[in-house]
Amino acid sequence: MTICLRNKLLYFTLATAATMAGCTSVDDTLGADFIPSGQKMSSHTVTIELQDGITTSLGQMDSISTNNTGYIFIGSKTTPEFGQTKASAIIQTVPITYHTESYYGYQPVVDSVQLRLYINSYSGNTDAEQLFDIYEVVQDIKRDSAYYASYPLTNDDGPIVGDKLFSFTYKGKGDMHSRLDDPGMITQAGRDYLERLVAADGDEDIPNDSVFVKNFKGLYVVPRQQGDNALYKFQLAYYTNNFSSLVLYFHNHDEDYTGPVTEAGENNLDTLAMIYVLTDGVKYYPTSINKIERDYPAAMKLKIDSGDPVGTAYVEQLAGVYTNLTIQQALIDKIRELKVSEGPGKNLAIHNATVFLELADGYYTPGAMNASFDRLGMFQNYARMSKPIPDYNYQYETTSGSPLPYGGYLNRSDGGYYSMNITTTLQRLLKDPDNYQRSISVTPDVYSVFDMSDTFLKGTAGTGYKVKLKLTYSLIPEK
Repeated sequence: MTICLRNKLLYFTLATAATMAGCTSVDDTLGADFIPSGQKMSSHTVTIELQDGITTSLGQMDSISTNNTGYIFIGSKTTPEFGQTKASAIIQTVPITYHTESYYGYQPVVDSVQLRLYINSYSGNTDAEQLFDIYEVVQDIKRDSAYYASYPLTNDDGPIVGDKLFSFTYKGKGDMHSRLDDPGMITQAGRDYLERLVAADGDEDIPNDSVFVKNFKGLYVVPRQQGDNALYKFQLAYYTNNFSSLVLYFHNHDEDYTGPVTEAGENNLDTLAMIYVLTDGVKYYPTSINKIERDYPAAMKLKIDSGDPVGTAYVEQLAGVYTNLTIQQALIDKIRELKVSEGPGKNLAIHNATVFLELADGYYTPGAMNASFDRLGMFQNYARMSKPIPDYNYQYETTSGSPLPYGGYLNRSDGGYYSMNITTTLQRLLKDPDNYQRSISVTPDVYSVFDMSDTFLKGTAGTGYKVKLKLTYSLIPEK
């Protein structure tokens, strides 16, 4: 009986509490009238659009490392905006395995050689056939060095590349399997190179990759002609099951065979293949180096060199042209006006600052957006790819696995735009406007520098376009 009474009392207590909670409204303004208006904190959101608040100009990357990217870039293309771009590459090759005895057997004869390159992406006119040449690298490539897009082909020791070995043609959008020994495509130096490869197999003095690349220093692949063609990005070994390689097909002979070694007959033992993988130091010892050469139109060179505001802003593929945003004094003054908008005696606390960059007119189409960068980064010194803005801490994002508030992604709705949270950057600028850097470089995302994309943005010069800055802030009474 006592237990039942307890249950009834408990039920009554809970029901009463629930009824009171459901019927009671909270008046959080209670006592607000007793606080003087000058001592209240207020929060606001405002979008600032000033013609001369943030201006756009152009810069050009000059010192970005292009070695050991896991890819090679070859080809050439021409565009009205960027003129001629030419990509060539040094790539080292190593046997897929090493043998204690020659895998090629007795009196081997090379029947053919094939270059296999597996496509990752492309940019330009893929219907135009291009002719490429392959040269032998004759100087050691130091694996622990940084190489840049402007890598020269000569140094104090002389030319880095030697004789031409092979040539091949390519067009289209698929993987490339090209024979290098067709008539007119292989030189005598190329035949000698293949014989040296055969002789090196099973050589006790060449037991591993590091020794192999001392004897076979690499291949240099370069387009022979320039024009309205395409740039291609090929993936190197072990990035997929299909890895880029040089494949030698050959036959050998029975040791009792006494006939000409160039003939195939009943005394042939095997027809075999030997694979030499094209790879770089991402996973193995060898190195790859991408060389990017540009010949900009005179008008583009002038815009880059002058640093003057531009009407169209760009973020170019393969570490080319990028956009500078400069925060002008007019914007700083406008933000300072917010501080006194409710009268004196207030501190301005910025909680969020987001800048919006819109796609240029004509580029809000599915095709143009697909060809644009999915994400853009921001640096305070991008020419040498150092010092990202504090909001764009991509290293923390990578190690933590947590996305940054920074954002930077392309929004494909509402006209197409990128939005970047620059709260910390703006806070630091407002704290020390005379010394803190006002120029921000808009770039590819650090992990998309070598994507085959180009982004065209609205610029501020002579267009009437105003870069939008959305602020969320509070006005707090001074103590």
